[in-house]
Amino acid sequence: MKNRLHPFGRSRILWSPGSVGCLIMVFAAAVASTVTNSHAGFFFQGEKAADDTAETELANLKAEKDDELDLATERLLQILRRRPHFGTAFDRLYQQLAIDQQLSTTIDRLAVEADGGAKDNSASAATLAGMLQLHRGHQKQAIALLQTATLRQPDDAIAHWYLGKAFIVDQQREPAVAALRRGLELPASRGDLID
Repeated sequence: MKNRLHPFGRSRILWSPGSVGCLIMVFAAAVASTVTNSHAGFFFQGEKAADDTAETELANLKAEKDDELDLATERLLQILRRRPHFGTAFDRLYQQLAIDQQLSTTIDRLAVEADGGAKDNSASAATLAGMLQLHRGHQKQAIALLQTATLRQPDDAIAHWYLGKAFIVDQQREPAVAALRRGLELPASRGDLID
């Protein structure tokens, strides 16, 4: 141990490496306690305000994204109402409706539209609702909706074709053959020839 002068006074203090370490720890704890108690509200208030701002911005971005997705979903519905068919647009629509958990409500909305409304619009709405039900795995509901579509628009080859597909999935051979035959006999539009 060495005798050293105290830096703030003239008295001699014995300084050892252990006592210096303890003194530093006590001083650090006192400073931390003072900073935490007196300035904690200031530091955490700024942090809370930043969190609130970030959450608000995130909520706004999410709302904008949801609005964009809703617009995209409605646009896909409009496209498929004009010419219902399986393909990329249908797959995107189905995926988006499944993610948003709006598949059932959309099918119900299309079924209501199929029951009432203009002949062409109700037939395409029934076809689209039947396609969604068929893709979902609900063959009986798909058959009912597609039969409605073929009754509303008997010259629509694609509705008969999809009705035949629904009968095949439901393992009803004779109605499937009749619906597919009727779909093949009718002239298909140029866009439906790929299906």
